[in-house]
Amino acid sequence: MSSTFEEWQKAKQRQAVLAYQIAAAVAAGTTARPDDIERFQKTEAEMRELETKFSEES
Repeated sequence: MSSTFEEWQKAKQRQAVLAYQIAAAVAAGTTARPDDIERFQKTEAEMRELETKFSEES
């Protein structure tokens, strides 16, 4: 397995954890922490870059 794919998997896992934290905050009737939202967005951008890199390697 390529290291790019492994990096993508780790980013996907981080994204899932952040999504859960954000959803839990919303379900509790509070707002998500701004840093969680920012990290979620950065992780999404990282995943897109890794997807592009992985496509180029294949």
